[in-house]
Amino acid sequence: MQPARKGLVVGMALLVFVWAQAGEPGAQKGSEWTVDDILRSESAGQFAVSPDGQWAVWVKSRMDTEEGRRVSNLWLSSLTEERDIQLTRGRHTHFSPRWSPEGTRISFLSTRPLPQEKSDAARVQLWLMDPFGGEPWPLSEFERGIRDYAWADSDTIIFAAQEDPTHYEQQLEEKEDDSIVVEDEAHEPPVRLFRLTVETKEVQRLTENDDWIDLLEVSPDGGWAVTRHQRSLSYDFDQRIAPVTFLTNLETGEPTRLFADSDLIPIAVEWERDSGGFYVVSEYTTHPRYRMATITLLYHYDRTRGQTTPVDLGWERGLAYTGDLQATPHGVLALLADGVRFQPARYTRRENGWERARVEGEHAGNIFGWVLGEDGETLVYNHSTASQPTQWYRGRLEGARIEEVAQLTQLNPSFQEKPLYRTEVVHWIGAREEEVEGILYYPFEYEEGKRYPLVLEIHGGPAAADLDAWGAHWAAPKLLLAQKGAFVLEVNYHGSANYGLEWVESIGEGNYYELEIPDIEAGVDTLIERGLVDPQKLATMGWSNGAILSIELVTRNPRYKAASVGAGDVEWISDWANVDF
Repeated sequence: MQPARKGLVVGMALLVFVWAQAGEPGAQKGSEWTVDDILRSESAGQFAVSPDGQWAVWVKSRMDTEEGRRVSNLWLSSLTEERDIQLTRGRHTHFSPRWSPEGTRISFLSTRPLPQEKSDAARVQLWLMDPFGGEPWPLSEFERGIRDYAWADSDTIIFAAQEDPTHYEQQLEEKEDDSIVVEDEAHEPPVRLFRLTVETKEVQRLTENDDWIDLLEVSPDGGWAVTRHQRSLSYDFDQRIAPVTFLTNLETGEPTRLFADSDLIPIAVEWERDSGGFYVVSEYTTHPRYRMATITLLYHYDRTRGQTTPVDLGWERGLAYTGDLQATPHGVLALLADGVRFQPARYTRRENGWERARVEGEHAGNIFGWVLGEDGETLVYNHSTASQPTQWYRGRLEGARIEEVAQLTQLNPSFQEKPLYRTEVVHWIGAREEEVEGILYYPFEYEEGKRYPLVLEIHGGPAAADLDAWGAHWAAPKLLLAQKGAFVLEVNYHGSANYGLEWVESIGEGNYYELEIPDIEAGVDTLIERGLVDPQKLATMGWSNGAILSIELVTRNPRYKAASVGAGDVEWISDWANVDF
């Protein structure tokens, strides 16, 4: 939205004015943070541990300054010694690496053009490589590319892809009709399942569905696939026609619909190691129609019995997002929602239910993602705090404890030369006389007894949360604000995720604005009362819902001298003419 971008630029200019009033901090020469440091920062993810537990393939993402966008490449790291190998290079996107069942090859998705293509079409195709030598080679040549995939056995890959352009689409192309028709379900080709034989590159269609598969998980034995099918192109927004779930026998192609008599809609699936069943993460709400304000709960499906049972988490706040589930020989690892942090837990299935044990270890208090190897012991995880940049580590899971920890990645080595801010998890009383949690970032050159400007950095969602995790992002440049001499406050206001169902649902039924704004204002007042913040130098910024709340703040209260807002609604009716859903 052009108006939102314009507002962001104007707002940033106003914020610079506020910072200048505070005076320049005395950071050491050459150690200052710059916009480029944030834009060019590296990130890592999508780790996959080799079947023998000796290696991890993963994706490193960074900004390509010439292309003006982020690119991602594959890396290979030893889990037994300090050794890294860059597997792909270039300005294309490489992602979703998977080890073949025997562990000798790595498959991945990539936007790199096929060898016979002269133009850079940027379609996502499936590629294969020997991780220890040689160039990758393409496995697929689908006109629309590949959506998702998984190995079934050493010579078979199951993938989801949209069918090739229809006669209707070809006619439009011949007429040079480039108009965009939104939610044209009648002419949207289905996304189906296919089987690919690696040796011959032969492709066989497995399903004849007329809807759109958007989730695929294949069992470890390669015999079964769980798929989620969208039956409406507008469900994310109107939530009228819900997705359906199928369990497909990959040998016979016979699908069985699951969860037809319940409200269970998978947002993540994790198969058991023996393929006897799988775990399902699903959102839960008390609202009769909309799944907007939810917590995530865990269920177990027994394939042999055809039974679904809830897993008693023993934790009222539910799972953190998708829960980052990792199957163990007798249960599952999960990350539990707990405000600004996640709680890592191991669940073991017993005859009379589920036993939960809190995972302990050097970094257990601030783990935000992990991957468990096939041996049930080799663990790769990320760790950071709000004041400590993210790195990935390897270790061994012994029961419910992480042992033999060693750093695996060396992301953003230049950050070691930069100053870091002090951070504090803060609490105060907000709306309904309930406790609100937030994260406070201190100015780099903070001096006790001195008051500083304050910039609110309000998260979107609203069902999201600010975490005690590293976050250097262009939309929330906390490092630059703190370097200029300002406090930054993040607020997990009523309606935020990670605090349980009552909290996230509280702003419904006409309470929007009426709880979040008092929460935020009380947080600002608390910092002023503590003698930290200058009440004459207040600003706010945010994206999406954070922008909406920032706009509300500056129109309600004249004490805010500047605002930086992006993609925030101002006049709701006009949305119907400006947004594409």
